[in-house]
Amino acid sequence: MTREEIAHLIFQQNRTDAYYSAFVEDTETGIAGALADPGVRVAAGEGNLAVLDEYTSEGQAYAEIWGPYPLLSGTQVPLDQALDQVLTTVAAGTVCAFFIDGRNLLRPLLEARGFTFRQQTIWQMAALPQPRVPIARYLAPPPDWIATQIAELQRRNHFSSWHIAATTGPTRPLFVIQADGHVMGYAQGELGDERDGHLLFVVVAEAYRRRGLAKALMAALYTDLTSAGATTVTLVQAASAASAAAAYQACGFTQLRTVVSANRVN
Repeated sequence: MTREEIAHLIFQQNRTDAYYSAFVEDTETGIAGALADPGVRVAAGEGNLAVLDEYTSEGQAYAEIWGPYPLLSGTQVPLDQALDQVLTTVAAGTVCAFFIDGRNLLRPLLEARGFTFRQQTIWQMAALPQPRVPIARYLAPPPDWIATQIAELQRRNHFSSWHIAATTGPTRPLFVIQADGHVMGYAQGELGDERDGHLLFVVVAEAYRRRGLAKALMAALYTDLTSAGATTVTLVQAASAASAAAAYQACGFTQLRTVVSANRVN
């Protein structure tokens, strides 16, 4: 199959709850672009295929897995066998990750194989009042002192595997509120190939919370991404941040889907 044919297949199958993966891009063009990444490979089985996005962060190998998907729409593949085939292609010591709809047919099979689960909610953002505090916008890595403080805040908020400063760029803008040499809060977004925007992180240092800084950062990020062409901007809320749901609703955000992440060291 060509890259375009694979992209079309994944796009069609991913629209069903039974095979939905939140890792997948929203458009066929976006999927084809992801398949062109050197770190992404297609694992073909009997009547099915899966896609693995493999990378290393802080010395740990990861494999984000989409599928397995049936090669023909409307058919079902023996998922037990297909899943085992995919997992056997992943190197030992790799963290295997699935990000699926709670109704995905894989869920009981992953549970039986010792995967651990976390529930998450995808929200669609809405426009917010413009912030009244100064917010710096970076389209390239920020100064070292800002990067250092952000890395520490990332670690404290359990995002240690993501290097904010290193990934900041034209399609991953960074927004920072700071005063007197202290980073009070930051947010990072992403603009996809097909005008889909994402809020990746919004973090406010503990000493500066309950001042409306998170809302100000989200407003700045939303305005920036939509001005750059994003037609939608989404965010993922972890189950551990259940209290955030009320805040998102108060901001006028719309709940789109509940998903689960499944992880296991191979």
